[in-house]
Amino acid sequence: MMRLIALLAVFVAGWTLPVAVSAQQAPGFTPQPSAFTAQQREEMQQIIREYLLDHPEAVLDALTTMQKREQQVQQDQQKLTVANSKGQLFTAPEDGSLGNPKAKTVIVEFVDYRCPYCKGISANLRKLVEEDKELRIVLKELPILGPDSIYAAKASLAARDHAKFAEFHSAMIAAHGPLNETTVGKIAASFGIDFAKLKKQMDAPETQAVIDRNLALARSLGISGTPAFVIGSSVYPGAMENDILKRLIRTARAQG
Repeated sequence: MMRLIALLAVFVAGWTLPVAVSAQQAPGFTPQPSAFTAQQREEMQQIIREYLLDHPEAVLDALTTMQKREQQVQQDQQKLTVANSKGQLFTAPEDGSLGNPKAKTVIVEFVDYRCPYCKGISANLRKLVEEDKELRIVLKELPILGPDSIYAAKASLAARDHAKFAEFHSAMIAAHGPLNETTVGKIAASFGIDFAKLKKQMDAPETQAVIDRNLALARSLGISGTPAFVIGSSVYPGAMENDILKRLIRTARAQG
């Protein structure tokens, strides 16, 4: 790739240098951008074409470099957004959570109760907070899979202060079939949650407002699916094994 750039530079210099010299020698002459003739452009295109045919790896190198730069820009933007949204991410009082409520280490999971990947890692997350008594996982409701997702998210937000919230959450995430009034009502009743009161809170405008804020926050972080985690200052999309989560948590703790 560097050879291609150097070759183009020499080629361009070869055509523009005479123009620049003559411009300097002409009194009162205002320099204008040089223009290539049709023949010059054709010759330049032929040089580029021949180089790429001889070195097709140059295209892959350029695309790889561009992709890495784009990823770095996205990561930098995510870190800036995390830094500017710490309150909404880590300490918002409206969010339910798992683990020690007074833990010093807090991570965030964007979750949808209908998401099969969220369901798949739920047991591992429970085990994680059971093993690590200084860890709290904030559950950021992100219902993106239809009406049942929204209904379940509202139920979770309404139940966040209940003593059996962790058990309620686990049962909801493990449920199969529709997450409608019948299903959620049965789950709530099994943990002694007054469903009439729960439903009243679910229907409150502020509950929908929380979901709207979460959706906006996810967009600002570049999160388009669930689960997604915020650990330290970084965003990690997708389901992860506990060994990976533990390593990321250790790194976040070491960085303060």
